[in-house]
Amino acid sequence: MWNCKKLAKFVAISMKWPSLVSSLSSNNKLFDQLQESALKPENEDRFLKNLIKDGNLRFLLRELLRYGCIEKGHISQNVDYTLSGLDFSKLLQISPVVAYPEDNFSGSLPEAIREMEFALIPVGEFKMGSSDDEVGRYDSEGPVHKITIKNPFNLGKYPVTQKQWVAIMGSNPSRFKGDDRPVENVSWNDVQEFLKKLNELRGNDKYRLPSEAEWEYACRANTTTRFYFGDDELKLGKYAWYSGNSGGETHHVGKKEPNSWKLYDMHGNVWEWVQDSWRNNYNDAPSDGSAWRDENSSDRVLRGGGWSYFADSCRSANRRRSYSGSRGDALSFRLVRE
Repeated sequence: MWNCKKLAKFVAISMKWPSLVSSLSSNNKLFDQLQESALKPENEDRFLKNLIKDGNLRFLLRELLRYGCIEKGHISQNVDYTLSGLDFSKLLQISPVVAYPEDNFSGSLPEAIREMEFALIPVGEFKMGSSDDEVGRYDSEGPVHKITIKNPFNLGKYPVTQKQWVAIMGSNPSRFKGDDRPVENVSWNDVQEFLKKLNELRGNDKYRLPSEAEWEYACRANTTTRFYFGDDELKLGKYAWYSGNSGGETHHVGKKEPNSWKLYDMHGNVWEWVQDSWRNNYNDAPSDGSAWRDENSSDRVLRGGGWSYFADSCRSANRRRSYSGSRGDALSFRLVRE
């Protein structure tokens, strides 16, 4: 029998969420003949395969929504089941990593790039920045303002590793060597060159840096606290490598606890470049989550804190200014995949 967890897994694996959200409307027609075939466990696999093969995904997902929310074996006939009633962030939390079928350019990508893992970040709204009374805040983190993320996006579960960097660039600039450690000692300009070469292999602009708003939205994962796990920095060591536990070096990605959207190392380990130009505050900032670009500025934004920094620097709202050509042994990045 279908339940909401199985529905979430099926949707996350089988569909591109942007097309799902945009194309599915409220299901006003429910088909009684599906009850017998859809609800019998022995028929589930055959039933789904046939529908997918026929390309009837709209029909399928509407019915799975209805049957996926059965309680105690009974279907309420008085409820109009719609996608608008679903909390997509909750579905993503219990879903596996989204794996889209590779396109025709997949054969040209190095194995290290093909193995990159991404988490799908859902649409939503959040308050970006920090309030005046947040411990450790800086004036550049205000004013607090609402951001609306209208389109889901795929964000790397981890910072880009040295193995992945070398696969595209051919050499390793990092101070602390290790295939699965984050690449570091890369400038924002270096990252643009990496993206150019990577996208040339794909024949498109599939990969990019996140905007600063996208980065903070993904880091917070529906939280409003100093860190994505709460306000108590004494617990930071469970989630991040920072000055209090790093031992004076970076560490392999993914060794600390992730946030609820399965993103690792958003706090600590390495600072992460985002696409935006630096501004001293958020006055007149875009409200749609897009990057803030200033062609007259060469200063960019770093997020997340690093292995040699105190806990305050690892807060979700903290931001750092750096010249686009700056390199350092705590400067890295993660990717968005379109």
